[in-house]
Amino acid sequence: MKSDVLRIALIVFLILFFSCFERMAPAHVSQSWSGKIRNVGYITIFLLFGSLASHLLSPVFQYVHPRMLVISGWYILLVVLLSLMLADFFFYWYHRAEHYFGWLWLIHELHHSDTELNVTTSMRTYWLESPLQALIISLPVQLLIGVNTQVQWIFLCVATSWLYFAHANIRLPLGPLTPFICGPQLHRIHHSIEPRHHHKNFAQFFPVFDILFGTYYAPVRDEFPGTGTKGLPTDASYLSVLVRPFRCWFKGGKC
Repeated sequence: MKSDVLRIALIVFLILFFSCFERMAPAHVSQSWSGKIRNVGYITIFLLFGSLASHLLSPVFQYVHPRMLVISGWYILLVVLLSLMLADFFFYWYHRAEHYFGWLWLIHELHHSDTELNVTTSMRTYWLESPLQALIISLPVQLLIGVNTQVQWIFLCVATSWLYFAHANIRLPLGPLTPFICGPQLHRIHHSIEPRHHHKNFAQFFPVFDILFGTYYAPVRDEFPGTGTKGLPTDASYLSVLVRPFRCWFKGGKC
């Protein structure tokens, strides 16, 4: 319970923090309050149902029983960095699969349907993403590295902050740092509606994975494209969005 409260507090802080920068230097102007409020609703649904689904996986984590990692000092930061890199490696392939396999895209589609990409889009995410990422990303990282409470807390804060930074509606080219750090411009390319940007920049933290595996797109200085997807309207009702994957799966992937 305490960890959930702290996570929510961090999310509220990040939305307010990056919203200030979005007002000062927006990549796209005139974004609507209704869209942001809608996204807050999706964040709430994701946190509620995603957390419940993830808690149901607790027996799996207890069964495999990742080893406890005892470290201190600067080693904690090194392990956090290693955890971020490993998590991003697993996330890269999971994320790439979501774009290539239609049955997985039905889960990921909601995140891409926002035509007003901004900090509140960060967790405009279908609730099934939470248990899937727990199994495909979190569990392998814990098995390879081990479990340490301090590492987990720092990792959570850094990863969540980075996620919200990358989705922020900020006109911020990172110049020579672009191939090394996933920022708002690079990740906006991933959400772009323009065909030349499709299936590019899958990594959440380290673009080196896109460079290594041939999916990297380096934006020019003033390249901040529009976002969204044709399959799902940005203002679709909550009910239609929540039932859409199940309805499409029931029809054999046809929507």
